[in-house]
Amino acid sequence: MKVYEMIFSINSDEQERILYNVNNASTRTDFLARLKLILEQEWISSKVESSSSDQIAFDEQIYYESLQQIEMMSDDFIAHGTARLTKNIFMSVLVRDVIKI
Repeated sequence: MKVYEMIFSINSDEQERILYNVNNASTRTDFLARLKLILEQEWISSKVESSSSDQIAFDEQIYYESLQQIEMMSDDFIAHGTARLTKNIFMSVLVRDVIKI
């Protein structure tokens, strides 16, 4: 499963909970931590499923690049200031910042 598939596989209730965290300035760190946890769980499961050491190395590179992208996302949220993010903006930020790696 690719990063974007993982993100879009999050159920609607979980998306709403994450979005609530994004819109709550005091929980931006929690939001980023949650995305990192999801990404890490996916990476671990892909390591278990993969039989090729080359594929594992590639997945590891994507994992670390994705973590860097997620860290950079916090700048976008801070830049929005007190503006509330809609679900569409939230998902477009994920698409732009996580999938482009």
